[in-house]
Amino acid sequence: MKTLTVRLEDEKAQALDTLAMAEGASVSQVIRDAIDTQIEKRRNDKAFQERLQRAYDRNKAAFDLLAK
Repeated sequence: MKTLTVRLEDEKAQALDTLAMAEGASVSQVIRDAIDTQIEKRRNDKAFQERLQRAYDRNKAAFDLLAK
């Protein structure tokens, strides 16, 4: 598992702490759940998938060069 550092405004950090407490979960778990939700949302978002494909197409040549 990778460790990340996130900087939040005090108000958002307090809201996150309160949310975790209310859910009976750790702050880390609440953040992981939010990330999972966003990833799944993007996987099902046609417009995002099109942007992702365009970004991949633009960068494929660079990836191919590095893979040699």
